[in-house]
Amino acid sequence: MAQAGKTKAPKGKFLREAKKKAFLAALLADEYGDVTAACNIAGVASPTVYEWRKKDLDFAKAWDYAITHVYEALFKAASKRASEGVEDYVVHDGRIVVHHWQCEPRPSANGKYCLDECDGRPLIRRKYSDSLVRGLLQARDPLDRHREKQHVQHEGEGGVLVVPGKVSVEEWEKAAAEHFEKSSS
Repeated sequence: MAQAGKTKAPKGKFLREAKKKAFLAALLADEYGDVTAACNIAGVASPTVYEWRKKDLDFAKAWDYAITHVYEALFKAASKRASEGVEDYVVHDGRIVVHHWQCEPRPSANGKYCLDECDGRPLIRRKYSDSLVRGLLQARDPLDRHREKQHVQHEGEGGVLVVPGKVSVEEWEKAAAEHFEKSSS
């Protein structure tokens, strides 16, 4: 029996709070911040967690924290990979190239010389990714120096006027009128 002055919380609320905590823990633990995977682990449908996110500010903040934490871990891993590169086997004609140390060539059945399979080691090279470096620079450049610039231009009859950025209604109407005058003449 409940004590006087204390209200009994419904079971559904405890279950919901437990599922929220399980979802957030799974989201934080996932190396990519995969919402679907976190939902599966927590036993909750993804539309439900998005609804919780809309209605519960603390839950939304915790979700943002988890995603930020995952992003930072991914950024560190990408930075390390970009600066240190990764080792990769050298492949030629679909086969890993093996470097033979201290092997003597010997004639084969077809008269050509070949190497014995003594002390063969796969040949490894370090590879770097310029596109990964560029992406890291774009993600963290406070002055947007490395962002790709886009320009959209439409010529011809009809169509839609595309105005990048925030524009007031008056500015948009003026630009639309100028565009219409150019296309009419």
